[in-house]
Amino acid sequence: RELLKPIAQPGDVILDLLAGSSTTGAVALEYGCFYVGYDINAVFNRIGAKRLSSIKESAAQNNPNILPTPKIPVLSFHPQP
Repeated sequence: RELLKPIAQPGDVILDLLAGSSTTGAVALEYGCFYVGYDINAVFNRIGAKRLSSIKESAAQNNPNILPTPKIPVLSFHPQP
């Protein structure tokens, strides 16, 4: 939260290449930003997508800064051994 606060403006796109459970995404949504998160672990991708979906559903009613979800699919990448 403290890292994004001084730089994030509503409408900005925040890119997180080590998304994990999308904590950065949750904060980005709170600040009215779009969020693109990536994690090599498909489990974290699912957790993050579910978390952000839940946040958007509940927060959109209370926070006018929450932006509509762009129609971009969540992708998982699994390198071949």
